[in-house]
Amino acid sequence: MVKKVLRLNKGLIHPQLDCINFSSGSNIIFDVGANRGNFATSILLRAPLSQVHGFEPNPEIFSIFEEVSNNVGKNNGKPRIIANQCGVGRSTDHIEFIINKAHYTSSFLPVSEDVVKGFPDTDFTEVKRVPVQVRTIEKYAVEHQISNAKLLKIDVQGYELEVLKGCGEFLDRIEYVFVEVEFTPLYVGSPSWHSIVSFLYKRGFHPVTMAGFCLSPDGDLLQGDLLFKSNRSHI
Repeated sequence: MVKKVLRLNKGLIHPQLDCINFSSGSNIIFDVGANRGNFATSILLRAPLSQVHGFEPNPEIFSIFEEVSNNVGKNNGKPRIIANQCGVGRSTDHIEFIINKAHYTSSFLPVSEDVVKGFPDTDFTEVKRVPVQVRTIEKYAVEHQISNAKLLKIDVQGYELEVLKGCGEFLDRIEYVFVEVEFTPLYVGSPSWHSIVSFLYKRGFHPVTMAGFCLSPDGDLLQGDLLFKSNRSHI
């Protein structure tokens, strides 16, 4: 008998997510800014019965993410990871996506001088710009008949607030939000960290933990990861 090995990321990332109880509630996880799929496979190690809906706009990186998604197989006949080649924002449109040499720094926004100074060993050289389809989490949830979600992870290089605004009323049906924030403007037009905190606070979320801090060579705080939990007990 030929056995198919479930190919997952070898190690867990973002240890602060261990405080989430994945054994109850929704099994749906949104991975916005999926890149190569490291987060998606890592979260499946914590929550093997979950289904991850991943979104990656970079066409070159998406092919890698799609292959990873296919390799993890299915659970009860349903794919463990659903890979979507698109961006996520607050409107449905085609928007120009900026691809940088360091692919993980690519964004809908151009990099600022602060990010070049803060990460001197990273090559932020712009390679090209491509139009990509943008979707909203709210409409995606309706299309896929998703009534609620356990976790929304957002790592989109300065476009995080746009993703949150595109959740609409569905944000009330999400239990946790895990989002990267900037303490220094790393992308032109990116929101400040307190703008994201204020937005989520007004929508009924409270911070649980902060981690993943990045410092400049001079010791300035650049960015970090914040985990928020909904105040709603019915999710």
